[in-house]
Amino acid sequence: MADERMSGPRVPEISEAPVLSGVSIGRRLSRRILLLSVITVVILLGTVYLGGLNVFSRASRDILTSRTEAERVFTRFLQDIFKDLRVTSDALTVGGDPDALFRRALSRQTVYFDLRLIDERGQVLAGRRRLGTVPTSVESQPWLITVSSGEIYIGSVEYDEYGVPVVPIAVRVDDEDGDFYGSLVAKVDLTALWDVVTSFRIGEAGYVYITHWNGEVIMHPNLEMVRVSMQRTPEGEVERPALQEIAAQDHAFYTGYRDELVFASAGPIISEVMDWYVVAEQPVGEIIQPLIDEAVILLILLIGILVLVAGIFNFARRRIVRPLGVLRENVIALGEGDLEQRIPLETDDEFGALATMLNTLAAQLQEVINTLEQRIAERTRGLRAAAEISRATTTVLDPDELQRETVELIQDHFALYYVGLFMVDEAGEYAVLQAATGEAGKEMLASGHRLRIGGATMIGQCVSMGKGRIALDVGAEASRFDNPLLPETHSEMALPLQARGRVIGALSVQSKEIAAFDEADIAVMQTMADQVAVAIDNAQLFTESQAALEEMEAIQQRYTEQSWGAFTRKRIIKGYEQTSAGLKPLDEVAHQDELQKVLSALRDEEQSARSVVLGDEEEHTARAVAKVLVPILQRERPIGVLGCEAQDEGRPWSRDQIALVESVAEQFAIAAENLRLLEETQRRAAREQAVTEITAKIRAEVEIESMLEEALSELGRILGADRGLARLALGQKIASETEEASAGIQAQKDGNGDGYG
Repeated sequence: MADERMSGPRVPEISEAPVLSGVSIGRRLSRRILLLSVITVVILLGTVYLGGLNVFSRASRDILTSRTEAERVFTRFLQDIFKDLRVTSDALTVGGDPDALFRRALSRQTVYFDLRLIDERGQVLAGRRRLGTVPTSVESQPWLITVSSGEIYIGSVEYDEYGVPVVPIAVRVDDEDGDFYGSLVAKVDLTALWDVVTSFRIGEAGYVYITHWNGEVIMHPNLEMVRVSMQRTPEGEVERPALQEIAAQDHAFYTGYRDELVFASAGPIISEVMDWYVVAEQPVGEIIQPLIDEAVILLILLIGILVLVAGIFNFARRRIVRPLGVLRENVIALGEGDLEQRIPLETDDEFGALATMLNTLAAQLQEVINTLEQRIAERTRGLRAAAEISRATTTVLDPDELQRETVELIQDHFALYYVGLFMVDEAGEYAVLQAATGEAGKEMLASGHRLRIGGATMIGQCVSMGKGRIALDVGAEASRFDNPLLPETHSEMALPLQARGRVIGALSVQSKEIAAFDEADIAVMQTMADQVAVAIDNAQLFTESQAALEEMEAIQQRYTEQSWGAFTRKRIIKGYEQTSAGLKPLDEVAHQDELQKVLSALRDEEQSARSVVLGDEEEHTARAVAKVLVPILQRERPIGVLGCEAQDEGRPWSRDQIALVESVAEQFAIAAENLRLLEETQRRAAREQAVTEITAKIRAEVEIESMLEEALSELGRILGADRGLARLALGQKIASETEEASAGIQAQKDGNGDGYG
């Protein structure tokens, strides 16, 4: 921390670089690299982005157009069927002739193969079909629940009966009163729609098909795909996403039925009625074919770029790579610590200037490293000292001892002139000196030295602002307090002690040297001060918690003694004795000596004794001890004694037997405390119940006199009082008459005398 160390390393002046006479090699390289970069970026990004965007945008538009047109055709076809069936249903409701209505419907809608009116029991009430006869009944009606609720039923597509795709569609038929009468079921030919599906083409290989929501194909240009689930997972491919997911997006990519990647779009057909979807797909290979054509052009451009790059590399090899190789070898030697190495490169471009500059910097670096090694060694010693001080202070829990050791350790490890530790007083007005070094510190401690917080002193301002302060020359520092007891101080540093987000004090560190500290010293010593502050705060908290704990234990013990005193005073029999004659009350006088021995043992052992073993003190024989007495303790306070006496005079008491008696005594103490608490709880509950009953009876009265009489009567009954007195004051004047009531009811008293059992 000397003046020479604080001044920092001396950096020699850098010599002037030689003037370049040739063309800048950096400009040549920059122009070619810039040209190559622009061409590469434009060709790659522009071509790929614009080409791909255009191709997929066109494909998306074609797919979406085809799908939308197919949806429109299907929707119009099905809505026409729904409308015709509803009209026929309404005609049946008003009493129209079913046979005539069905005949006109078959002539009106050529897609009808079969029309039937079926009641809920499955009986065919009326029907007409193009070929064959109509059966008189049906075995099952899958449409019944849907139709009876008023909705349109659309079944699965069938191919077996007519050899063409047919779908059953059913609507509700009501009677004249509006009640459910039956179902109008039509089998609709979808051949026309199949032709529509086949007619759609997207590009050369794209197609449109109809599928159920679960993936089962209903109509497809390829007949082999009909009634095949498109949710299959080809070997090695990812399963196609659900139709709902595809419909929620504009388009999707997945593997199609030909095991090739397709670009697709899907949408529902009358989603509120049907579970059919229109799917439009186009192979991705067909979509990206234009991009492949563009790749040929891109390849030609890349060849041109390679030729250009080859020219740049040839130039760079002769004018850049070789000189850089020489620089690299010598710079590696410098990096490995050989600062004596010099670069033998003399050219008229930047490399020559760079070699000259590196040689100069190597000489400067060699000098700087020598200086830094010295500074690092000093910083390391400071950090090691701070760590040792912090480690030593964390083991002390007495605040006063901790403060004394802290200032002594700081002075010894950092070779300081004086160290003082201040703590903020309770009022927060002064920083009071609590520990200091040397004779001057003793005198200031004896005189109660203190400094006002926020005053014109370094400690006062340090505590007020919570920041460290440095005075490199105390004679020129306006905020330093001139202390005649420390005449040799030339540098001073004040460090705040902060714990739990508040400043609890400050450290005053003083040296005999001028400019002995700098900002780096503040960082090192502030870290140490923070750890010291935490240690002091922890020591204070430990002391306060110990005092609080002792106070709580004393209060708890007094409460336990008072509670057990009141509990035992109510008991006529204080103990029992089990002998060969049986169980009988304990003769306290006969066993008084034994009880006193147990209590004396507890006092002699500072309440640590758990058993007392007694023998025959009158006979000097080899007879073993005959009695063991164990105190019954509540919170280390005796509330009773449990004793056992051996029947055989010569039998000793083993350790296990004594431990068993001690364990029983401990369990008895726990059980006795629980019984006492239970009795106290019951007594309080009885008191609360009595108060509730008295309050209820008082509130039942409507006159003041009656309320007073009822209150005195109930209190007399509960407390066993022979006479009660109540006086009622109205305003500032006391009533001249006193209402008195005597409670002639005999009180029910318990052992405590409070009348609550």
